[in-house]
Amino acid sequence: MALILPDVLDLHALTVLVSPHMRELRRAEEDLRATRGWPALSVNRLVAGALLGQPQHRWPLIVEDALAGALAPMPEAPVLLTDISLLHEPRLALDPLALLRRLTAQHTLVVLWPGSCDGMRLCYATPQHSHYRAWDAQGLGVVAL
Repeated sequence: MALILPDVLDLHALTVLVSPHMRELRRAEEDLRATRGWPALSVNRLVAGALLGQPQHRWPLIVEDALAGALAPMPEAPVLLTDISLLHEPRLALDPLALLRRLTAQHTLVVLWPGSCDGMRLCYATPQHSHYRAWDAQGLGVVAL
């Protein structure tokens, strides 16, 4: 059964679809791809391939370049970014939200974000998780699933 999202999502340059449940995020992806035809990009797959054999001190730049390069040829429609957990890997020394905001210069992004948002803070994972982080949610388009 597909997840029913509003007919009109109030899209920002960066819209985050957030849920602590991966099943809900997958359903949202399926629904948006089927009903709106938006292309999707698996961040984990792209990043893992780009980092293979690269020195760790270059990882942050490689990640941003790989994402920007993958987005460049995509159509003007919003792009769904899925599987974002690698962006939160501490060894990458990234601020995932800042990176995603920079990438909106190329495309409107809709990010499937495993975590939560209380209206003030966007959180990745749960407080018990070793990669848990929180950001100010001001200025973001956030849709809680």
